[in-house]
Amino acid sequence: MHQDQKLKSEDRLPDDLNGSNKEKLWSRPFILVSLTALFTYLASLMINNNLSLFINSLGESATFSGSLLLVYTVAAIISRLINGYLLDHKNRLFIMIAGCLIFSIAAISYGVFPYFYIFPVISFILGVGFATASTTLAVSVVDVLPRAKMGEGLGYYSLTWAFASTIGPSIGLHLIFDNDFTYMFLISAIFIMIAGVLYSNQCLSRVHKTKNNSEDKQIGSSIRKKISLWDFIEKKALLPSILQAIVYMASCSVFVFITLFAKTRGIDEVGLFLIIVAVSMILSRMFVGRIVDQKGPLYVVVPALLLSMTAYLLLAFADSVTVFLIAGSLFGFSAGATSPAFNSEAVRYVSPKRIGAASATYLFSTDLGFGIGAVLGGMLIDHLGFRYLYVAAMICALFSMILSIIVLRKNKTAGLTEANISE
Repeated sequence: MHQDQKLKSEDRLPDDLNGSNKEKLWSRPFILVSLTALFTYLASLMINNNLSLFINSLGESATFSGSLLLVYTVAAIISRLINGYLLDHKNRLFIMIAGCLIFSIAAISYGVFPYFYIFPVISFILGVGFATASTTLAVSVVDVLPRAKMGEGLGYYSLTWAFASTIGPSIGLHLIFDNDFTYMFLISAIFIMIAGVLYSNQCLSRVHKTKNNSEDKQIGSSIRKKISLWDFIEKKALLPSILQAIVYMASCSVFVFITLFAKTRGIDEVGLFLIIVAVSMILSRMFVGRIVDQKGPLYVVVPALLLSMTAYLLLAFADSVTVFLIAGSLFGFSAGATSPAFNSEAVRYVSPKRIGAASATYLFSTDLGFGIGAVLGGMLIDHLGFRYLYVAAMICALFSMILSIIVLRKNKTAGLTEANISE
């Protein structure tokens, strides 16, 4: 009994990082890490959402754009797994700054070296940089949130992505002059460096501090003796992460190809579409986190995926601007709900010492789904057209919903059992 109490005490995060003394959601660290995330996502979305236009302006196909995003995704997956482990043991500030520098160099390289043969290398470096920075932030925000308000807090935190998706692609579009994308890449690099500066001013640079040098030596010894795959992947986060990966496979049909879709259909309101998507995401994320905390993720996931299926169906047969914008609204509500639901489920029952691995597991799965979806989506567009792309996305969302009903019910039962045992 005493040993169990000792283990629980050691697993607990420092009071200034986990907010355990006060169930305060809007703490100073939470606000700062959210602002840092906003600039990080702005930098990424400015490039990724307009990459297909950049490649198209150089005369290449949608398949090539999707392939670049796959390279980006592979880099992000590898980086997240490594960084998730490092973030549980090393200095977070150093890791964050390294990620920002890597991303900024890659972003500028797109404008300086507009050669097809070097684009895969640039995409790989860009993926490493973004994944390093965003994984650091994902771990840091879990640190500063009370466990009882995890879903609500992650819902608010994910608003930074929603805000960035509202203005990021539009900023990128307004920085394109006569098919010259140089300014877009430059401003993206500046945004990621602002994120690095913001993070350096926070008290979030260290993960759990070891109590003495002997503990440091034990950690180093264990690293030298044996490192397994499960040091990088958190088992408790795996199933929710896989579900989110399937959702992201479908979602990238909008996030990656919507500007190209609008251009081929002669729709000029793509900027308004993105704003509607982002506003809908913001509205849904303002209340879904609380529902997840009080009722459970299924009460959010199932209705959200039904909305997304409707949105994909509307896009597949969209014949007017009105239908196009309605689809954007439904998609935004869905995307705003599923992400915090799956994210909170991935980290809720994880030991604080494994938050880095759990966050990395969740994020690398979203990258994997995004990358696979981008490649398959590009192939579908080139060979069959956009209608088949959105029909495939609808089927993907349906599959995810069925699996969610099966998996999350079991996860809830297992989580309650574990909670009762710990009490």
